[in-house]
Amino acid sequence: MDTTLLLVLAAATWAQAAFCICVLARKTWDTPAYAPLAALFAILCFASGGPVVAAFAPQAEKAFYELTVPAYLLVTPVLWTAFEGFTSETRWRFEARHLPYLAPPATALVLVLLDIFVAEAPVGYVVVVAVLWAGTLGLWLWQTGRMVFTVMTRLPVYRQRLKALFSEGQGELNGAEAIAMAILTLWLIVLIAVVLRNMTGASFLPDWTVAVLFLALTWSLGGWALHQKPGFEGRYVTADSSESEKYQKSALADAQGQRIADRLKAAMETDKLYLDPTLSLPKLARHLHVSGNHISQTLNGVIGLSFFDYVTRWRVEAAKPEVLAGAKGILEIAYDNGFNARSSFYRAFKRETGMTPTEYRDRGGVT
Repeated sequence: MDTTLLLVLAAATWAQAAFCICVLARKTWDTPAYAPLAALFAILCFASGGPVVAAFAPQAEKAFYELTVPAYLLVTPVLWTAFEGFTSETRWRFEARHLPYLAPPATALVLVLLDIFVAEAPVGYVVVVAVLWAGTLGLWLWQTGRMVFTVMTRLPVYRQRLKALFSEGQGELNGAEAIAMAILTLWLIVLIAVVLRNMTGASFLPDWTVAVLFLALTWSLGGWALHQKPGFEGRYVTADSSESEKYQKSALADAQGQRIADRLKAAMETDKLYLDPTLSLPKLARHLHVSGNHISQTLNGVIGLSFFDYVTRWRVEAAKPEVLAGAKGILEIAYDNGFNARSSFYRAFKRETGMTPTEYRDRGGVT
């Protein structure tokens, strides 16, 4: 019964991982940033194969669990490159500079293969291998700590950058911090259990517990990953560097800032640019024939809002009469006023009014 349960859990994990790999691999052709996520599910698929190996090739079980250690160590560089790809302002692809990220798992793989194929070794060899293992795990822990610090510090900056350039929240990687921490925590628990199992031969976690952890992790990660999108995909920043340099340090006079603010208001009030769900700062700059830098200075210095918040406010104001009228559904109102999702409309509406659209309608627009 236990074996059957373990095989069912492993099969469920493989099915979920295989589905995610297929979807992400197809997206990788157009957007290479999806490749690390596909690799992450491939790692999950491999590492969760313990019950299958134990049932059909028990003589290879020890070697399999040793080979899972490099797979666990590969998770950190995979997550790191995925984060880099999803937050890159230019089209991301794997480059030679990413190769050092693979040092811990590559070294671990060599050490595992030596352990599998070298039957007997002198004491000096064993000492050297032990030192290399300690160094490899230490390097991986440092790499993991650095990745966590990088994610936690750069995500707020990245989200502010999106708000400064774009009018809708595509690619904000909501929940990325929690997902990354959950993956690394569960991964660390299983890694410790596997290392101890390889060293002592004893299992410190019940096999069914590990199988359930793999299934839960694959399912939750799949539900999150398949809905993510690189923030700058389809709208990568390609502003001329000479223009950026020209306006980078230019100050904006009060009168000029007010003129730009008036033109911004006209673009929203008369031209209704906020209805465009793909509206971005470069697109608005082209419409007004004003540099994006000057628009940003006006928004931040004169109006006191980011580009995202400014456009969102116009969208919410336009949606209020429709919400009160009750002739349309909430989703239709959201789409008609430039929002690309029901959830983003709800968040924006509540932030601007302090109420959900339904509450606003019930109270007759009284805030």
